[in-house]
Amino acid sequence: MTISWIIDHFCNLRCGHCYVDSVTKQTTNRISDNEIRQICKNISTISPEGIIISGGEPLLHPNLFSYLRETGRITEKLWICSNATVITRELIRRIKDFAVAGFSISLESPKDFINDQIRGQGSTRKIITAISLLRESGFDLIIDVTLMKDNIDHIELFFDFLTKYGIEKITFTRFRPIGRGARNKMKFSYNQSRHKEVLEKIVDCVIRYRDKVKVSVHDPLYEIVLSDYCSKNGLEISSLRSSQSYGCKAGTFWVGIGPNGDVSPCPLLLNLGVVIGNVLQQGLKEIIDNSKMIKKIQRRRSGINGCKNLGLCGCCLAHTYSCTQNLFAKDPMCWV
Repeated sequence: MTISWIIDHFCNLRCGHCYVDSVTKQTTNRISDNEIRQICKNISTISPEGIIISGGEPLLHPNLFSYLRETGRITEKLWICSNATVITRELIRRIKDFAVAGFSISLESPKDFINDQIRGQGSTRKIITAISLLRESGFDLIIDVTLMKDNIDHIELFFDFLTKYGIEKITFTRFRPIGRGARNKMKFSYNQSRHKEVLEKIVDCVIRYRDKVKVSVHDPLYEIVLSDYCSKNGLEISSLRSSQSYGCKAGTFWVGIGPNGDVSPCPLLLNLGVVIGNVLQQGLKEIIDNSKMIKKIQRRRSGINGCKNLGLCGCCLAHTYSCTQNLFAKDPMCWV
């Protein structure tokens, strides 16, 4: 199981689609080094496959290196999710003292003016500079894209960007109306039929770039499109998946942890108040094993309401809950 640990909500950017609803003022109620160690001890009860340090902008956290030191002791796959605008050569030099495998860098468009409109003026230039510094230092890199109205026509351009800057991994995630995104959903949202077309375009790029780029799509509905393509073309779906896990990973392949140790089946659900325990107080294995919600999520993948695709996709629980206040309703973006 992979852990997404949101260590802070503080961020230097103010992206309109941010599901964390990040803040631009430093907070004072951060946990101590001893509490970081205690949380990591309790996380280690499940032997996590990987840990992603996220935010906000985690690189601005004053105790960043305490997090990196302690998490590096319990996993070999430690990643940092960053907007990349504060990365410097000196910061990279210090991070290399820890067991960080790579960085997931947020980019919303290869077109400078579009990305700057979404993430802030001058952000694209800073991202490109950071990519150069990180590649020079030997870190693995993933470009992390949130699919929204302003960039869904840029799918192929992202692959051109990867080729230009020598990056071999990309993740596409759909926009969810959570956090600040809930207040801006009309600006970023698009309809179900258009979403199906976007996912079909991604499958097309996966085929064409399969020997050059590893593509992950954090959208359960992608599995339906991928399955249809493989059925029509006589291919094994496993040959085109980026990992063995598929569909909605909430509570099955990953969980989210908040700044205060709250645990949720998915990091996106944390900001919606869906909490199943606190890892500062209990071992993570105990929290997961005793969670009725986790058990219901796992059972649900075997089928519900007669939907033949549920075992394949599982629906996006966070998007569903944000729109219906019901984890187990129909995915709002489902076209089936």
